[in-house]
Amino acid sequence: MPQNPFEQKCPCCGGKKLKLGKLGAYKHTFIPEGQFMWIGYDTKAFVCLNCGFVGHYLHEVDLADICSRS
Repeated sequence: MPQNPFEQKCPCCGGKKLKLGKLGAYKHTFIPEGQFMWIGYDTKAFVCLNCGFVGHYLHEVDLADICSRS
């Protein structure tokens, strides 16, 4: 999902009403398999207001960093 998730569609229903938010009481991170990291990459969360689908994604800068390490 790009920096402006509101330009995207829900992967479940194709709806465009997306709302940003957070998951859980503590921050969720993604740590790529095979990489030793203490912190990982912060995930961003969203919900589709059309169907209720909840998803999460990485910021474009983090994606670029992962690609540069591969």
